[in-house]
Amino acid sequence: FTFLFNNFSFSQLFPKEEKKEYIYGKMVNKKKERIGYFWFDNKNIFNGQLVYYLKTMETTYAETFYSRKYDYFVSDSLYLETFDVPIAIGETIKIMIPRIVDGEIQLFGVQVIKKNIFYFFKSIKDNYFIKKGTAKINITKKHFKEQMKDLIGKNEVLIDKINSGELTYDDLPEIIYTYNQANN
Repeated sequence: FTFLFNNFSFSQLFPKEEKKEYIYGKMVNKKKERIGYFWFDNKNIFNGQLVYYLKTMETTYAETFYSRKYDYFVSDSLYLETFDVPIAIGETIKIMIPRIVDGEIQLFGVQVIKKNIFYFFKSIKDNYFIKKGTAKINITKKHFKEQMKDLIGKNEVLIDKINSGELTYDDLPEIIYTYNQANN
């Protein structure tokens, strides 16, 4: 109980109202497409991000729904895609994650809430996901070298740098960008 109390902040119960800065774009799933203005609430992600939607900026009230019901969001400056993100042993949540690197292999990065008043998750260290074709893979620090061999094994220069430790898990954006450039 002491640990729980020490890590609790009353601001979690009564957060300040933040200004919503909407972004124009499109949310898509297999059955529905919404075009308009969106704001993603990333504070409570247990059901996916809560999305506020305005068809036009003149719309009086925002419609809300959870992002997990959609496959992706696209705008001029942002692309998000839905992934199953591990939050505890054997448990995942569906959230939209921003794409960091585009190409043959797409890299997505996420920051996940590590704990709150009710749940204590494992320490989230593995925050990168890759999409190659239709496969979506959570890249883990524990299996990083084997996963990279499977994904980019034909690029021996990158594999040698990964095996030697010159490139590590934390260098994934650089690794995927370099791989994609070499395979254009």
